[in-house]
Amino acid sequence: MVFATIIFWICAAGLFYTYLGYPLHVLLWSRLFPRPVKRGPFSGSVTVMISVFNDAARLAPKLAGLFQVRGAEKIREVLVGSDASTDGIAAELAKLNEPRIRLVEFAQRRGKAAVLNDLMPLASGDVVVMTDARQPLVHDALEILLESFADPTVGVVSGHLVFRQADNSGAATRGVGSYWSYEKTIRRAEAAFASVAGATGALYAIRRALLRPIPATTILDDVAIPMLAIAQGARCIFENDAVCYDDRAASVATEQIRKRRTIAGNLQLVQFFPHWLLPWRNPAWWPFLCHKLLRLLSPFFLIAAFASSAALALGPTGAPHRLFFAAAFALQSLAYLLALAGWACDRAGVKTRLLSLPFVFAALNVTTLLAWCDALRGRYNPAWQKT
Repeated sequence: MVFATIIFWICAAGLFYTYLGYPLHVLLWSRLFPRPVKRGPFSGSVTVMISVFNDAARLAPKLAGLFQVRGAEKIREVLVGSDASTDGIAAELAKLNEPRIRLVEFAQRRGKAAVLNDLMPLASGDVVVMTDARQPLVHDALEILLESFADPTVGVVSGHLVFRQADNSGAATRGVGSYWSYEKTIRRAEAAFASVAGATGALYAIRRALLRPIPATTILDDVAIPMLAIAQGARCIFENDAVCYDDRAASVATEQIRKRRTIAGNLQLVQFFPHWLLPWRNPAWWPFLCHKLLRLLSPFFLIAAFASSAALALGPTGAPHRLFFAAAFALQSLAYLLALAGWACDRAGVKTRLLSLPFVFAALNVTTLLAWCDALRGRYNPAWQKT
């Protein structure tokens, strides 16, 4: 029983720090030790870099809008890497009649990381803006993104991805939105006093001098590239007002596909860059460890806490704290029943806010377990498949 008690409290402490302790920690640090970013007009040149696969229909209007935003006159070139697209991308881009667009076509599909590696030597702008084909930028997003480079300590600036909320979206989808809001709160706090361990892949900017190639099979290029800049002594910050928009996943199942790939990508990063776990090698060691990796242990904490509390609740009558562990076991059981009910409601199309958070939390942890299976079997596919 002593062993079960130790296991329970280790898991409870791990879950508390993962989801509440660390966010409170960085929020407190951001208030006590803020490092304000010096902002000012950007006078350099910009290279925009995009990797695309069969998304010409959305890329053309995205680029047309990009050339209309404030600060677009600073764009020297737009490098579009076509990852073996077959949808007539060259013809679509030709319709824009924009000489700054340079299409680089690759015959073999390899994935985004390999395409970005090949585009990096072609970039000539002082700052490289990474974006995707799908998400449109608000009118001042580029200008705001670039203003932070007036601070010489800043090497990477992450934009702010805002999900549109459909009026008829289900409660579970709203639960995903609540989780994303929680995630952005942590990123703002991290950026306020140190660095964010990664950027928003839909929109971020990096000094060209800090660009480094990454392993060609990397899944999370938007974490690997900024982290390599951090390793060179630069800060990676989160710019709340540099906004781009995207549509929220149509269902939790769709979101799980994306999340499973992301979580497996975090495990892959540890394989590629094990030295990032060392505080003397990684200036963003603590955010990387607590924000990116500690959550990967969450499902194991949950399983062990449930099993150990069950063992202690069913232990001998009169055992110390038996009533406490019985209550803990009952509360966990209730939470999982609510998650199952939320899943059933989501399947039936029934909207219920009460059940959305336990359902999304449980779904996230199931997804994490599946991502562990992918990682242990080496199932890393760098070429994104549309959901």
